[in-house]
Amino acid sequence: MTEEEKEYRTERLLKITTECNEMTSECLTTTELGRPLGMTAKEVYKTLCRMSILSYENGCYLLDDEFEGRGLMLYRYFVYFSKDGERRVKQYPVWTRNGVAVIRKLIVKGEQ
Repeated sequence: MTEEEKEYRTERLLKITTECNEMTSECLTTTELGRPLGMTAKEVYKTLCRMSILSYENGCYLLDDEFEGRGLMLYRYFVYFSKDGERRVKQYPVWTRNGVAVIRKLIVKGEQ
């Protein structure tokens, strides 16, 4: 692959990433979702996995089939370069307004 092709692909990926992140700009991160509950993101993930709402597969959190397709969660993408110069993309979940309300209720209900 030529340098021009690499540059074109990088620019294209950054553009797509920016567009996806704009769509999720009103969503909350897991840290923001858990803060009012007194929980860290790690605690939220553990709780949701324990409640079988989320599962962790291949480095990615996925909603259980029961919750998938309800518009609770989207993914935000982060493009970075590794130490050896390789372009990498990391995705992480963000929660829609509806998702925040539903998940907070489930966590509070599950802790009682």
